[in-house]
Amino acid sequence: MNDYFYQVNIVDKVVISKCVGCWNADVSNAYYKNIKQLVIPLKSEIWGALFDFSEWELATPETEELSGQFDVWCRDNNRGFVAVVGQSALLTFQLKRVNVPNRFDGVIIKYFDTVPPAIQWFRSLELIT
Repeated sequence: MNDYFYQVNIVDKVVISKCVGCWNADVSNAYYKNIKQLVIPLKSEIWGALFDFSEWELATPETEELSGQFDVWCRDNNRGFVAVVGQSALLTFQLKRVNVPNRFDGVIIKYFDTVPPAIQWFRSLELIT
């Protein structure tokens, strides 16, 4: 079994991703390609993303630039809201150290300890019914 994987579901106007294990550039590229295809029907209006990192371990350094490029693509394709689930110190460190100018301009990001409050936030935004 791989020591990494992801699951992706779309619920209404929210892409929900569960990310597990240690990611390298190959895993990241496959994930980003998958998401870009799934978002096609959503990107004409504001949509959201929920990242469940509760079982995620880390990402190798070569993924940092890829992550920044992906976030810019998402921002440019109407991702307006991001919920991040998982409060480990490693997660916080990795998310903050990627410095891509204007990466999250106009995007509202919230952090949650568990998935249910994140889902409720998207309901309050009427992105999930």
